[in-house]
Amino acid sequence: MTIHKIQPSSLPKLLRTPGLHSDGGKLYLRVKEDNLSASWVMRYRDSGKKPRLIHLGPAHTLTLKAVRDKASALRAALHEGKDPKVERSRRATMPTFEECMKECLAQHPHPGWESNLRNHVLPTIGHMTVDTITRQHIEAVFRPIWTTKAETARKTRQAVEGVMRYAITKEWYTEANPATLEMLKPVLGSHNVVVESHESLPFAKLPAFMAKLRLRQGIVARGLEFMIITNARRAHIRGVPSAQHKAPRPPMMFKHVDWDERVWTIPGSKMHGEDPFPVPLSDQAFELLMQVKALNLHPEIVFYSEETDGGELGSRVMLDLARELSGIDTLDAHGFRSTFKTYADEILDYGKDNTVVETCMDHRKVGDSAQEKAYRRGTFFEKRRKLMQEWADYATGSTSIVPLRKAS
Repeated sequence: MTIHKIQPSSLPKLLRTPGLHSDGGKLYLRVKEDNLSASWVMRYRDSGKKPRLIHLGPAHTLTLKAVRDKASALRAALHEGKDPKVERSRRATMPTFEECMKECLAQHPHPGWESNLRNHVLPTIGHMTVDTITRQHIEAVFRPIWTTKAETARKTRQAVEGVMRYAITKEWYTEANPATLEMLKPVLGSHNVVVESHESLPFAKLPAFMAKLRLRQGIVARGLEFMIITNARRAHIRGVPSAQHKAPRPPMMFKHVDWDERVWTIPGSKMHGEDPFPVPLSDQAFELLMQVKALNLHPEIVFYSEETDGGELGSRVMLDLARELSGIDTLDAHGFRSTFKTYADEILDYGKDNTVVETCMDHRKVGDSAQEKAYRRGTFFEKRRKLMQEWADYATGSTSIVPLRKAS
């Protein structure tokens, strides 16, 4: 069967010539005689030998390549014994990979999946209908990061496999899952996974860094200081606005603090699969909060900023300040948590009781029993309080906090 008979150079003339012009492979350019309106159609016979015609679209909006791709997909369906017209209707309701991802995560939330998929997968295959995705498409997604960002590739591949598994259960995808490790490993090779770490500040340099930080005025400096001495994640301090993520978090609120017990409780998140997490406040952390509260910057938000619509700190302001004061352009705000862990393990010798450190890192086990949770709230919580005080003492040199003044 001859295809691609129409040459691109001859197309303009054909568009002005009434009639039915064959491109081969059952694809035709139809130009009406009365008004010279041109459209692409596909003519074929169904299984009962009945003539059929499918309108593929107007010639002025469809490129030659685009219409040939459409015709090729319909010819493939005909070759498989399917009616192209029925198959075309089915494809019209087929979700894209991005739409499938959204539905999958709405029903089965997985922390971290969406960010990895948006960063590494959607730019390549997000627009494709899920039934057209092949192993070759998945290979193209992962080839740039398979060995250079092995841990990211590992997590992202698991996310893609999960979305495609969901598509299979919905009968949108009828082939073997193209994102399994068994599918990709023969082509891309072994991961040789090296866990990617966040650029951190050596703990020996932390007191000098904190001394500089505590001389800085302003709510950004106090937010960064609080984040470091409580070993918190940046998202738990500034929150994650809904405009930036489909799974938003609120910024730290005064109502999250138990002032009598000196405990800050990070709210739980169903989307992230997290329970509320209590953080014991050291003397330094508690004093800092008392000073911020006395300023009356906002009745609810602790580290309030007028620079954003929601009142939360900007997404990079703490990171930019940390890099400026440290002189390390690649420093990651999350890296301060690595500094904490190294200090706790090596200097305070908590490596022998790693569970205390891991819990202070908010690395909780999924499925803790009620007895285990009670233990963590009780005697175990006091061990965490002791460690957090030792950490704050080291970081700040046990000095008083520089008073925070309102901007004049």
